[in-house]
Amino acid sequence: MAMHVAVGLLKLGQRVSTIDLDSTQQSLTRYIENRRIWANYRRIELELPAHRYVSRARRPRPVENEAEELAALETAISSFDRSTDFLVIDTPSNDTYLMRLAHLMADMVLTPLSIGKRLAAGGQERGSFLVGVPRHGVHHAQPVTAAIAPGKAAHAARQRTRNSVKYS
Repeated sequence: MAMHVAVGLLKLGQRVSTIDLDSTQQSLTRYIENRRIWANYRRIELELPAHRYVSRARRPRPVENEAEELAALETAISSFDRSTDFLVIDTPSNDTYLMRLAHLMADMVLTPLSIGKRLAAGGQERGSFLVGVPRHGVHHAQPVTAAIAPGKAAHAARQRTRNSVKYS
């Protein structure tokens, strides 16, 4: 879903950066790499976001992991040009410290929900749908996936994160 949001924003002329926090699948990272390879192979220009991958820490103590992951995410966010309009963060589907950080930093969280094959109302076939949840009272014209703008918003998000995230 993150790649669709990022490419959609790029096609609207927005300056987009992306971060992949999903250490298991790395689907956003692979998608961007494949898009770049395809564009070079076909000698065409395709919109590509600035991209970073942040992996999970693998230290023995959770507190060490948290410090390393927070520092890695801050470094990734700070590395983007301040002219970025949207930062789209792809999070894993499981509960991780990095996922919690991204959700705390986000102005809006967009998540797919799966529902049953038949709904009670009319028995119509349905697959999955998206739910956009505004964070911190900020509303965007376009739906964004765990997105923040670098600069002042990122600094404020990092401050909120430092003050409120505790891994349980």
